[in-house]
Amino acid sequence: MHNYYAILKAEIGLERVLIIVALIILIPSAVSFLAGFELWWCAIAAVILISLSSLGIWMLL
Repeated sequence: MHNYYAILKAEIGLERVLIIVALIILIPSAVSFLAGFELWWCAIAAVILISLSSLGIWMLL
């Protein structure tokens, strides 16, 4: 049971890291898009990371 808790804790930590990385990518790309630069690939990467992390969270529930 203790090993399962450690694995679950590691999974939740990974999900948080993915969300933080996605936000780090998404915020500058949104700002640069509003400024006129098209970094659409950064936004796509952030959306993919967010969807992967939310999928992982749903699998944990």
